[in-house]
Amino acid sequence: MDRHRKRVEDQLRRVLSELITRRLRDPRIGMVSVSRVEMSSDLKYANAFLSILGEDHEVEETLKGVRHAAGFLRSEVGKVMRLRHTPEIRFHHDDRLDAQARIEEILREASGPADETDETDGREHDWS
Repeated sequence: MDRHRKRVEDQLRRVLSELITRRLRDPRIGMVSVSRVEMSSDLKYANAFLSILGEDHEVEETLKGVRHAAGFLRSEVGKVMRLRHTPEIRFHHDDRLDAQARIEEILREASGPADETDETDGREHDWS
C-alpha cells in the first residue's frame, strides 16, 4: 500500500470519528467508533468500518443513522481535509471484534471449566 493512501485513510478515520461522536445528534446512533477506513487507489471511494456496541437491532439502527448522515459527513470531511476530490464514503459494520470474541468464547468452552483443580493435591492452578 502506498504511504499517501495510508495517511489519507488514517486522517479520514480520525476526522470521521470526531464528526460522528461530536456532531451527529441522531438518536439512532449508539456507541460507535470508526475502526478502520479502506480507500480505493484513486482516493474517490472510502469504506469506513464501524465498531458498534449493542444488540443486533441497535447495530442496525446505528448504521441507518450514520448512513443517513453520509452526505453531511462527506461535506464536513471536504471542509477539513485537503483532497482533490472528497471521497464517497460507504459505512459498514466491522464485525471483526464480534468474530474475535466468539472465537475466544469457543476456545474457553473447549478448554473446560475455568476453575479446574489439580486432582492430586486439590489446589487450584492458573492454567493461562
